[in-house]
Amino acid sequence: CCGVSMAGCHIIMEAGKAGQLTLSSLAAGLGLDLSSVSRGVDGLVRDGYLRRVRHPTDRRYILISLTPQGQQAYDRVETSGIDLAARILENIPAGSRVSVTEGIEQLNRAIEGCCPETCTDPQPLKEIETT
Repeated sequence: CCGVSMAGCHIIMEAGKAGQLTLSSLAAGLGLDLSSVSRGVDGLVRDGYLRRVRHPTDRRYILISLTPQGQQAYDRVETSGIDLAARILENIPAGSRVSVTEGIEQLNRAIEGCCPETCTDPQPLKEIETT
C-alpha cells in the first residue's frame, strides 16, 4: 500500500476482504487489540481510505468499509501480489511448476494444521531436523 504504513495496509486488506465489518471483527481478524486497531482505523478514515457508518439495524455498532481510495489501494496490493507470484513462477522451470505449487499448498496446509495453540500463546520456533 503505497503511502500507507504496513499496519494500515493490513487493515485495508482485511476490510477489503470483508467488505464491511465492525471494529471488533477487524481486530479479531488481525489478531490485534481493539485500541491499536481503533487508532489505525482513525488514521485511515482521516486519510480517506476507510469510512465508518452506523449499523443499519443496531445503532450500537459502527461498520467499517473501504472508500473508493481504499478500494484502489486494496486492488493495487492484490494485483501486485498476483504479479509477484507470476514473476516468481517464471523463474521455476516449466516442468517443475506443478510440483512446486503442490509442495507450497502442502506446506500451507501443514502450517494451518500445526500447533493451533500458538495462535493464542505464541511460542518461539524450535529447530527441527529436515532429514
